[in-house]
Amino acid sequence: MEIPIKPFLTQLPCPIRTYDIDSARHVSNIVYIRWLEDLRLQMLNEHFPLRPLFDQGITPVITRTEIDYRKALVLFDEPVGKIWMTDLGNIKFTIEAEILIGEEVAASARQEGIFYNMDNQRPARIPEELNEKYQAYFIV
Repeated sequence: MEIPIKPFLTQLPCPIRTYDIDSARHVSNIVYIRWLEDLRLQMLNEHFPLRPLFDQGITPVITRTEIDYRKALVLFDEPVGKIWMTDLGNIKFTIEAEILIGEEVAASARQEGIFYNMDNQRPARIPEELNEKYQAYFIV
C-alpha cells in the first residue's frame, strides 16, 4: 500500500482550555479555526518562516476554510493536530489538516489561500523557494 505524500507535514498538540468549551460542554467550533491557524503558523515556521516574507512585503492569506466535525471534543481530551500542503500553484495553495484523538479523526479541514503583496494589495506569485521545497517532495 502506497503512503500518500504529505508535504510539510507538521504536528502540534491542540490543548483544550476551560474557555474553549461551549454551552453544550463541547469544544466550540471557533476553537478549531484557532487550532488551524496555530498549525498553519507552525508549518510555516518549520518550513518557510514568515519573517523573510514580511520583509519582502508578502504574507499568506487564507481565502477559504472547510471543516468537517466528526467527533465532539470535551474538556480533558488531548487532541493533536496535523497539517500539510496538498497543492501549490502559481498563486494559490491548498492545505489540509486533521484534529485527532489517538488515531480517531475528530475533525478534518481544508483551507485555500494565496500569497498577498501588502504594498500593492494584490495576489503575489508563490515564492520560488517555497515552490522548490514543495516540488522536492515529489522527486523520486
